[in-house]
Amino acid sequence: MSTLKDYIDFYSSTGSKDLLISYKGPFLEDILSKLSEIIRETFTGDPVLSRKLLAVFIEMAQNVYFYSSETIDVGEKSFGIGSVMVVSNETNYTFRTGNYVPLDYVEELAASCQLVNSLDREGLRQLKRDVRTTKPGERSKGAGIGLIQIALTAAQPIEYEYTQVDEKNAFFSLGININK
Repeated sequence: MSTLKDYIDFYSSTGSKDLLISYKGPFLEDILSKLSEIIRETFTGDPVLSRKLLAVFIEMAQNVYFYSSETIDVGEKSFGIGSVMVVSNETNYTFRTGNYVPLDYVEELAASCQLVNSLDREGLRQLKRDVRTTKPGERSKGAGIGLIQIALTAAQPIEYEYTQVDEKNAFFSLGININK
């Protein structure tokens, strides 16, 4: 169980003036809708930036919603559990998500991130076309184009890291920067 000191350390490390959104828990549709609304309202002065931020948020949130190995059942639906954070600094906004994924999926996910990061914009567009015409894999809920779309929208490499947490799961974190 976390201590008050752990929480204070987390709160202090995020730099409260730079932290725009922080959420950990089930990625319920109502919660995602409210967070999307906050993003739209926060950036109404810059509609292009607002659309970019919203698109990246939705793609990253869907990764947690669909692929988290930690879930909660609400009614007849199962929802992924994870975290999302949006931080602002002088030059960009950083989105970061984190959630548990099955250990046997980690290498595949890391390889997908490496592939996306190795391609230029035209290569990403071609990969997206190719993925759309192939049958989705066993784990995929949307033909696997989410990571590609994140990279296209942000025009930045995807940051990722993971660590094994037990014999079945790893904690996987994705991050992306969007220029201001």
